[in-house]
Amino acid sequence: MKKILGKKSFWLGMIVFLALLTGCNAEEAFLTIEKASITTSEAGTATISGETNPDSTVKIDEKTIETDDGSFNHEISLTSLTDKNVVVTIDFNGDELKKEVLVRPSSTFIETTERADAETVLALAEKNPNQKNYDQAFTLIASLSKEYSDISERLAIIEEHLPIITAIEAAETDPTRTNLTIAQEKLEQATLNKSALTSRVTSIEENVIKKEEVEKQTADALAAVEKAEQSLNDEDYNQAVTLLAALPTTNTDLTNRIEQVNQSIANKKAEEQRIAEEAAATAAAEAAAAAEENANAQTPTAQMVMVTPTGKKYHTHKCGNGNYSEATLDEALARGLTPCAKCFP
Repeated sequence: MKKILGKKSFWLGMIVFLALLTGCNAEEAFLTIEKASITTSEAGTATISGETNPDSTVKIDEKTIETDDGSFNHEISLTSLTDKNVVVTIDFNGDELKKEVLVRPSSTFIETTERADAETVLALAEKNPNQKNYDQAFTLIASLSKEYSDISERLAIIEEHLPIITAIEAAETDPTRTNLTIAQEKLEQATLNKSALTSRVTSIEENVIKKEEVEKQTADALAAVEKAEQSLNDEDYNQAVTLLAALPTTNTDLTNRIEQVNQSIANKKAEEQRIAEEAAATAAAEAAAAAEENANAQTPTAQMVMVTPTGKKYHTHKCGNGNYSEATLDEALARGLTPCAKCFP
């Protein structure tokens, strides 16, 4: 019986000891925040201050920070102009506590940030005052928390430059003399980045001059090709080829036309040669016939007479009885015949 009571007393003492060790005198976790709502400085920073158990692990927005015997001061910076809920978490011996701190941007921080953003978009739009940059600046400035007269005035000046930029861009897209003149007139009204705008208009003028020169060269080449098409001679063809070769880029249409002219000239020359050869052959034939006729005209025809085998006379016709036959006068004379008194009175 004494042994049983002794064992009970021992275990009862152990239970009391453990209870005292683990529970009765245990420190509770705590977290105190100095301010639940704070406002940033002009630079957009704010300090979260608080206190917790010395051995606590402290995290602010999941980032572990150091404490000074449980006290902490942590600076944060806002990256936007909206309120931000910052979560403070402590872990003490497995016990976790959380609290939120509302960080508000100060009016000076808002104004400073807004003006900085406005300055950035305005500077870009003033450097290159086109429609896209103006629209971006207008959208941002319209969303500002308050109106700034100087910013509005600068935006208005940019807007006044939009017709100038439109005219310059139109001349850059289509560099004609008319568009250049309009751009030059508009440029006189410019006050923003005039040096760069003047450079652009100067480049446009150079392009217009080059374009006009090419147009004149093309017109001259066209006229030369048309002339060669009409005349079909080598001189006009060669002139057209020279003008086409001087063009800065190949004109496919005119090149095809002048090649056709070259073929037509070749065909014309071939036809002219054929006609000349035929004419020469005809002339040669006519000359040969004329020569033969002339030769025949210059050769005298032998005089024919009538003779008989035994007669002493030659006659112009059958004169009396006898066996008459033709003979040349030379043959009759060679036989010693004399003319008939009747035939040759």
